[in-house]
Amino acid sequence: MKIAALTMVYRDHWYLRQWLRHYDAQIGRENCVILSHGDEPEIREIAQGARIIAYPRDDLANFDDARWHELNTRQAELHETYDCVITGDVDELVFASDVDRPLDQVLAQWRDRPCVFASGFDLVEHPDLDAPFDDSAPIWTQRRYGLWASGYTKPAVSFRPVFYRPGGHRALDVEYYVAPGLHLAHLHYADSRQLTARRAIQTEVAAHWPDRARFTNHWKEGVERDVSLGPEEAAISSYEESFIAFHDLVRDGFRGRGRGVGAPRTQTRLPFRLPATFARIATAPARPSPKAASKAKTAAKSGTRTATSKKSTTARKKAPAKTASRKTTSATAS
Repeated sequence: MKIAALTMVYRDHWYLRQWLRHYDAQIGRENCVILSHGDEPEIREIAQGARIIAYPRDDLANFDDARWHELNTRQAELHETYDCVITGDVDELVFASDVDRPLDQVLAQWRDRPCVFASGFDLVEHPDLDAPFDDSAPIWTQRRYGLWASGYTKPAVSFRPVFYRPGGHRALDVEYYVAPGLHLAHLHYADSRQLTARRAIQTEVAAHWPDRARFTNHWKEGVERDVSLGPEEAAISSYEESFIAFHDLVRDGFRGRGRGVGAPRTQTRLPFRLPATFARIATAPARPSPKAASKAKTAAKSGTRTATSKKSTTARKKAPAKTASRKTTSATAS
């Protein structure tokens, strides 16, 4: 089964790196399609090897509608050459709970459906138990806690062209089916440093378009909303226990008039400990940026030249001493 992953991004460089590392390992970087909002040079630098499509950043009025219209169009185009397309935000990663089984094999069992929903959760940084994020290591080895969230139980995996409503929370003319063992991790809260930086961007955009862009209301909510975990690890439920309770909340879908089918929206967020097996979720190694790689290469060459120069200088300094030694020996022999 041939799978593509599709997203749109603006300035979320850290999240894009996590997205690329995940899907590079799961489906291959060449199958990652990125709509670059504003066509930033940094995005092209980070996403080398992926397919990058420039998308203009001009009028943001009704942008969420325009954004998802473009994503729907690109998704339909990808279905001409791909069996499956994973569509979502750059801070969303779709994966199977059976981490040792290739993703294409897992998804193939649902290929007769238009699309399937993945059970969603916020991957979070525990303020007391998690260390600061190390960009060189996989995200799954560093974060151990999540909160099940119905808002991120999305129809993100499609097997034929599907029309998503803005936000990707609902799809038109599909059956509500939550695929067993298929998850969507939302990384918005995974690193407190990135969360702070992202909120600054969201606040800036929301302030610049206070009335014209409907999507800024959603962003304002994201700026103001927070998630929290209790201080005691023992009080947090296991993955298995919490999922049973969460599944009861999202078992029956919600169908709004003309708005498609989606998971029922609830404010209940159930905390859980990620199973140890999630640390084995396939993740590609971190790639240094071309600029960083170039600097490292230049530094290495400079170091080599310096070492060679030092050796030459040392050799020249030693040479006169050897000559003097030979002269002394000769004089003694006379």
